[in-house]
Amino acid sequence: MGRLLPKTLWVATVVILCLSSSLAATGSDIDFKGRLDWQLSTQGPATTAPDYAFVDNNHPVLGPLTLATALPAQAAAPTEGAAPADENRPSIFKRAAISLERTAKEGDWELYVPLYTYHMRYAYTAEKISSYNENPWGLGLGRGRIDEKGNWHGLYAMFFHDSHNKPEYQLGYAFKTFWPIAENLKAGLGYTAFLGARSDINNYIPFLGVLPVASLEYGKVSLDATYVPGGQGNGNVMFIWSKIRF
Repeated sequence: MGRLLPKTLWVATVVILCLSSSLAATGSDIDFKGRLDWQLSTQGPATTAPDYAFVDNNHPVLGPLTLATALPAQAAAPTEGAAPADENRPSIFKRAAISLERTAKEGDWELYVPLYTYHMRYAYTAEKISSYNENPWGLGLGRGRIDEKGNWHGLYAMFFHDSHNKPEYQLGYAFKTFWPIAENLKAGLGYTAFLGARSDINNYIPFLGVLPVASLEYGKVSLDATYVPGGQGNGNVMFIWSKIRF
């Protein structure tokens, strides 16, 4: 990622943020209510098998997914002069832009507090572990919004000290969906797509990243974590932070 041409980084970032926001806005309630209506006739000429079509099921991102049969000819015929429904739907980028704009304008202010960086001991030598910084002092600020389905969307900017005790910067979008555990307590899973910069990746040339996010939230306070995959001597790092909603 560090070798991406700088001229393409901002375009790629916008695409990732837009796609991430738009996909997240769908939640997980794809409606598979297709109805198979195969009519057979033994009288007269053979009945023509109905045409199958993908019907727009009001899904905000994936669009037409539901498999259904065509309606009878007299009902299926579109009204003369009426524009197809898809022509009235905004593009995926426009829907994503609307979601991002809503988060920025309607969201609550949120404070990000980096807490701990843990390097998996099996991936590093004891000498390396002792040389790494695991106290990511820093701070972040963002805007967070809960949508109609109870999912959280966030925009944030954060800086903290990396494993080499040098500043690392992140600007990104995050999404989480939740499952209730008890009153005011819920667990969440999601992801973040971000633009990052750090000293050991081409001397702060920005790079793109997408990582999973797990969360435990009580009221307006959450404990969040992400995991950076890797191999022997690289990656395999867990990053933990807290988020407070105002």
